[in-house]
Amino acid sequence: MTAEAHLPDPATRSPLQAGRGPRELALAERRLHSSESVPDLLRDACEAAAEWCGFARGLILALEEGRLSASLLGALADPGSDALRRRALSKQIALLPGTAEAEFIRHAEGGRGGSSTGRSVLEAELGLKEFALGAVVPEERVLALLVLDRDGPPVGTADHDAAQFFAHLIGLAVERLFLRTRMRELALELRHLTASAQAAMKEALESPVALPTDYGTGPVFTAVYPAAHASDRLQELLTPRELQIANRLVAGRSNREIASELHLSPETIKGYVARVLRKLGASNRADAVSRYLRRSSDANDR
Repeated sequence: MTAEAHLPDPATRSPLQAGRGPRELALAERRLHSSESVPDLLRDACEAAAEWCGFARGLILALEEGRLSASLLGALADPGSDALRRRALSKQIALLPGTAEAEFIRHAEGGRGGSSTGRSVLEAELGLKEFALGAVVPEERVLALLVLDRDGPPVGTADHDAAQFFAHLIGLAVERLFLRTRMRELALELRHLTASAQAAMKEALESPVALPTDYGTGPVFTAVYPAAHASDRLQELLTPRELQIANRLVAGRSNREIASELHLSPETIKGYVARVLRKLGASNRADAVSRYLRRSSDANDR
């Protein structure tokens, strides 16, 4: 086996690879890059790799804590490939030192090619016949092995090179998928932060100006909203946003739950809760709920 990754010379391809050229490779790459999840990508990669490299069966085994596992794969469309997958799922394939696969991974992570004369654990466990391996290395560590198998003809150097080259393409597709997923997450976070900033600016524009009631060591100014104010109806005391927060406090919502419902950050909700407590003259959330309900009852009795 070899861990060197380069495009095999078309003149040295096996008969099953005849006609597999740049156009077919471009189609395979497009297929991999259109996948929306890692399971989808790996499933598509099994079929595309076997087809382009000239093998009958394809399988991708993840490297998990010293074992090779097919747990990331769902059912495969090709019956032969799916039979390999089910066989791998039924076994605990340990990556033992000195085996051909362990040496192959060591060479791949070292950035150099090489072959191994060690016993192949995959050949024994999965009943492989004529097979080639490729190391899927998104960054600097092997995350999975591409396993390609067929009944014949015998596997040559060009077949090993083709398997490793396609595994390199899979690694690039995995990197691209992770990057795309992270960008989506960041875009969602940015939308939430933008919404929070807009809500805070709107609150600042709509709220009456209030001087702080406490500055460091003790009270300095008289509270703008004293608890016993003669016209302290809730609609006059609290802004529309603060009424939303207060209603959710009454319902027993946590800051995180309120933030999720109103599409604001927990820190923004924390600030609103503090203002609601201050305006109601409450010392804590339970006291705020009690005062809010009492004011609501008084307003309804009028």
